Amino acid sequence: MKSASPPPGLPTPDPAAGIQELERFLAAQTEYSRARQVAEVFADRMPHLTTAERQQLVTLYTREHLKASHRLHTELLRQRAVHEAHDLLRRRCLAVALLIGAAGAGFAHFAFQALTIR
Repeated sequence: MKSASPPPGLPTPDPAAGIQELERFLAAQTEYSRARQVAEVFADRMPHLTTAERQQLVTLYTREHLKASHRLHTELLRQRAVHEAHDLLRRRCLAVALLIGAAGAGFAHFAFQALTIR
C-alpha cells in the first residue's frame, strides 16, 4: 500500500515539527490546568463569594498565574542564553591561553636549544 503524499506544490509535512507542536500544546494545557486548580483551591478558601465573584476570582487568578509563569520561563531562557555566551567566552579564552602557553613553551625550548648549542 502506497503512503499518501501531499498534492504537488504543497510542502511535505515534518513529523518532528508536528510532534513538537503537539508537545507545546499539551504543556500549555497542563500549565493552564494546574493554574486553574490552584485558583480553585484559593477560591474555596472564600466561601462568602457569590458564584459570579468566585468565577471571576478563579479566572483572574488563573490569568495572573499564567502571566507569572510565562515571565519566569522567559527570564530562564534569557539567563540560559547569557550562561551559554559566558561558557563560550570561557572556552575561547582557555583555547587562547593554551595556544599562548604552547607558543611560550616552544619559544623557551628554541631559546634553550640555541643557547646550549654554542
